[in-house]
Amino acid sequence: MQNVYVVSKYLRRKGFYHVFHFIGYFNGVKVKQVYVHGGHFEIGEEYAIALHDIQIEGETLRGKLLHQKKLYEN
Repeated sequence: MQNVYVVSKYLRRKGFYHVFHFIGYFNGVKVKQVYVHGGHFEIGEEYAIALHDIQIEGETLRGKLLHQKKLYEN
């Protein structure tokens, strides 16, 4: 089982998923957004997230949340 670690800004909720901004590559495939199943997030905040059960669909990386950490907490 492969885990992925991402640092990204939370954009919105879409159905069962939380949508994060991302521009980069995963295993040679261009990724523009990350869909996370599980967790609670605040719109506009940045998070470090760990994901498992990774799937690539088009330019979207989907995964289930293992851990999350909000960055820049006061």
